[in-house]
Amino acid sequence: MKKLIIVVTLLGIAAAQVKAQDVAGQSGQAGAADAVYARVVDAEAMSWAWRIERAKDMSYQNLVKVSANWGRGEAVRGQLLAKVKEIVNKGQLRRLTTREDSELDAAKAEARSILSGSRARSERSSGRRAPRQSAIDGTAREILEVEAKYWAWRIAVVRNITYNELKGHSEGWMRGVEVSDELLAKIRIKLQSGENQGLSGDEQAKFDAGNKKIKQLLSRA
Repeated sequence: MKKLIIVVTLLGIAAAQVKAQDVAGQSGQAGAADAVYARVVDAEAMSWAWRIERAKDMSYQNLVKVSANWGRGEAVRGQLLAKVKEIVNKGQLRRLTTREDSELDAAKAEARSILSGSRARSERSSGRRAPRQSAIDGTAREILEVEAKYWAWRIAVVRNITYNELKGHSEGWMRGVEVSDELLAKIRIKLQSGENQGLSGDEQAKFDAGNKKIKQLLSRA
């Protein structure tokens, strides 16, 4: 009986150590991601200020609300919101340069990659998660062109979502960061081309089949 108690105690200690290591790892990832966001806070603040005052597809109050769910630390989030308010109040608005826009996109992709903890999760996985993610990414790439066409049409013709809103949603997509970035890049190219027709019957069928397959992959344990 004493041996059993000792074994159970040791297992409890080991479990607590693993949990502590996981929390520490998550904290480290969050800190690293916040450092990336802090690096581009001026450009991001200018981007949001422009959307609030010129594009008018976001209000400052809504930005405060949605940013609470971004998973950033309060310090870096507060810094961003303060800079946005300062720019708006002073009326010092401008569009981002091409370089600033590119650097901001790259930083967001880097932060998403850090927060996803893909390498750490892969090491702790049962051996099934990594193959499943690979299958999801492979399927997403198979429909990349038609999906880019679909979203460009939604943005330019239907007008029920903006590119920036879609880019914000992309942080919660289950596909890999690289695939998400490829899709967003293709959407931007299509929007710039001005040719934004809806999907043909065959394209819609391919798009629907791809999404159905991805949902099936996600439903697997």
